[in-house]
Amino acid sequence: SLANLINSSVESIYNAITGGWTMMLGYSSGKDSETLLHLFLIALIRAVRNGAVTSRHHFLLHTDTLIENPEVHYLAQKKLGELQAFIDKNNLPFSIVQGQPSLTSSWTGRVLTGRGLPTFTNSSARQCTQDLKINSARRAKADFIKGKKLERRVCLMLGSRDAESKIRASNIAKVGGNAHKVKKVRDGGELYAIKNW
Repeated sequence: SLANLINSSVESIYNAITGGWTMMLGYSSGKDSETLLHLFLIALIRAVRNGAVTSRHHFLLHTDTLIENPEVHYLAQKKLGELQAFIDKNNLPFSIVQGQPSLTSSWTGRVLTGRGLPTFTNSSARQCTQDLKINSARRAKADFIKGKKLERRVCLMLGSRDAESKIRASNIAKVGGNAHKVKKVRDGGELYAIKNW
């Protein structure tokens, strides 16, 4: 049942929070990351209200590619603004971190300098996700955790689910993704709290 899925996911996140991990939520503002955010907030509020010892540096990481559909961009920014108000009202140890590609890595910078092509619906050339999202996210994360002594104690939570597709399920299995406990990786941990949804 949905109640069992919620309880199981909240429990796994709560155990990670109280187990000494600093949680990093990869957030796109889509349905899966939105669900994961709400589950995380339930677990975090429970930990705070129980007086559990927890990191003071949990954070949500959102990457603004600067080329998102304006309505989707507006919705994401509106949600993040409401989240910040909720964090402030409840005095939660949770921060919102936003990354953006550098000027030379942005869509505009790549096209104007001739290092990239615009993407059209019938085009086989695609704008580089590495520059727009991955590198931007890594840079924003590094800037946020700098000086906080969190090395190897940051756990990435992703809203990836096996039921999304066979390819997604295979990719989660390849990295040993687990819905119930943090899997240690080279630079920290990973938790797929809604993997079985």
